[in-house]
Amino acid sequence: MFFLVATIPVSGVINSVAIIVLTLSSFFQCKNTSLNKKNINFLIPMWLFFFYLVLSLSYTHDMKNGFFQIEKKLSLLVMPFIFYFSPLNDKESKSNLLIFFAITCTFFCAGCFLIGFYKFIHLNLPNSMIVENFTNQNLSGYIGVHSTYLSMFVLLSISVLLDRLISNKDSLLVTLIIFFAIMFMLIFIILLASRIVFLSFIAVIVVLTISRSEIIIRNKILFLIFVSLITSCFLISYQRSNYIKNRINEVFFIDYPNLIGSQNENGVTQRVFFWRNSIEIIMKSPIIGHGTGDSNSEFEKQYDELILQSPGLKESVKNAILYFKEKHFNAHNQYLETTISLGLIGLASLLFIYGYSLFYALKRKNFLHISFISIVIITSLTESILERQQGIIFFLFFNCLFLFNKNETHSGISSNSMI
Repeated sequence: MFFLVATIPVSGVINSVAIIVLTLSSFFQCKNTSLNKKNINFLIPMWLFFFYLVLSLSYTHDMKNGFFQIEKKLSLLVMPFIFYFSPLNDKESKSNLLIFFAITCTFFCAGCFLIGFYKFIHLNLPNSMIVENFTNQNLSGYIGVHSTYLSMFVLLSISVLLDRLISNKDSLLVTLIIFFAIMFMLIFIILLASRIVFLSFIAVIVVLTISRSEIIIRNKILFLIFVSLITSCFLISYQRSNYIKNRINEVFFIDYPNLIGSQNENGVTQRVFFWRNSIEIIMKSPIIGHGTGDSNSEFEKQYDELILQSPGLKESVKNAILYFKEKHFNAHNQYLETTISLGLIGLASLLFIYGYSLFYALKRKNFLHISFISIVIITSLTESILERQQGIIFFLFFNCLFLFNKNETHSGISSNSMI
């Protein structure tokens, strides 16, 4: 299990090997593990969603991509199975796994900085490139991870360490180490400059304030100092870095008539363009969708129709559309992405998975689970996170980690518990 946790940020073959090993191990543990029958409720929604993906192959046109999508999403079937039979569903084991993930992410962040500094010095890059070298995709690219996904991993790690810091269980030395690790990752997440994760960060702070209100009231001065430090970091970054300032301003100043193919084109305007076309595709088959694997081909058809129906398109706009078609950009919104493939029935299934996860997190007053599912729900607005292995494994592993419990009392887990 710890091996799988260590591979989540990098994904790839090594991550798949870890899942296979865990799955085989779960088969051997079936007879020896004492089970909580309530956990069966958590298997059903994810398995039903997977079986609907398989069922929708019956009306897909792109069978090759359809089977590829099923292969990518096998974790919907496997991950709940692993956790249902896992002997590590107790509070202490979960806490250790979360702390280990936070430590792993800290080392990955440090690795990005070290590789960046080495590249900067070894290639003798000009000082004007230092911001470019240490921000967004360039920074996360040193370990081959998309900046938004790495930002999600880092934000969950910050949440874990914040929870540990507030619980006040450690010695002064350990507390200081945790504090500086949080500040280090805070700086890192600002440099990654993922706008949607900035919004998720605000949600985490709100959740923390509400769920730990009693502890915060007792230590309100320390909490205010900490929030002031976080706010100052964001404000200074916004004021001093034109890159980060532009990233934020792009959200509020959108040139709707000229979304693509102009000098004002950026990640935000591109997403608005993708969303508009996603809605057009959905309207052609709103109830059952176009089938698992047909999302790319439907976007291609939509772009071809757009070009044919708009003969007066600027050449720059046409080139942008052809570029999107060639690169197979997805909807950049998990809700729209699911609806394109599976229709409103599939969207309802996805919302049910998110909804019942949030319901149980609130019922158990579990700060970390609430924070985690908030990160996923919010990030799904601008990323199709379940279309990448890193996103699928991240969501399923930690959601199952929080949901499945070896011994759960009727009233749930105490709000004072980390898990």
